[in-house]
Amino acid sequence: MGYAGGLDYATLVSQAELKVIHDEKLNEKFIARLEELDSRWDDLSPAERQLHELLSVCLSKISKAGRIRFVLRLHWKSSPS
Repeated sequence: MGYAGGLDYATLVSQAELKVIHDEKLNEKFIARLEELDSRWDDLSPAERQLHELLSVCLSKISKAGRIRFVLRLHWKSSPS
């Protein structure tokens, strides 16, 4: 599920096929993508870090809404300012 680091943010978002999460399968897909990005944190391009943030917010919102329950085993790392 890797992406080339040279892609711009709009391309990464388009390839991620982000949409409202209504089922566990899609939820798991987005979690897997987030975990893949997280595993390469130090090597992410600025666009990939933006995608990481977007996925984090989307998954956080779905979790808080209680529509789908999941457990994220991520080691949150603060991005450089």
